[in-house]
Amino acid sequence: MAVKNNGMKTPIKYIIIIAVCTLLASAINIAGVFVLQRFGVIATAETDMKNLPYGFAVAINLVLALLSFPVFFNLTPRVRANVFYSAASFFVLPLLATISFTLAFAEEGWFAALLGLPYLIILTIFFIGSRRSHGKI
Repeated sequence: MAVKNNGMKTPIKYIIIIAVCTLLASAINIAGVFVLQRFGVIATAETDMKNLPYGFAVAINLVLALLSFPVFFNLTPRVRANVFYSAASFFVLPLLATISFTLAFAEEGWFAALLGLPYLIILTIFFIGSRRSHGKI
């Protein structure tokens, strides 16, 4: 017996989008932190906290993933049909979080912006793919 969902899409697609964004962005950020440390741009002091940027890289992506849950608003046809609402559900909270991380890291704001950038780029790719799959672009 088939279950009717009245035009609503399955949430599994959006869970996969959030998971893939988080994993890919974390991998890119960890590789970036490794390269920046090797060239002596960040964490140059010989202290116990030399690996702290790796923790920041993963933590920022986890926060962005949690703030991406409004993407589930795209399950409703009203939000999915409107490009502005759909884009807002994908980007508003992660973009605001990236800006606030950049401002919070007073002297190293560029580092926080670089950590948020891969997640936002991958999320943009998935947003465009989602809009194309719905025939809205």
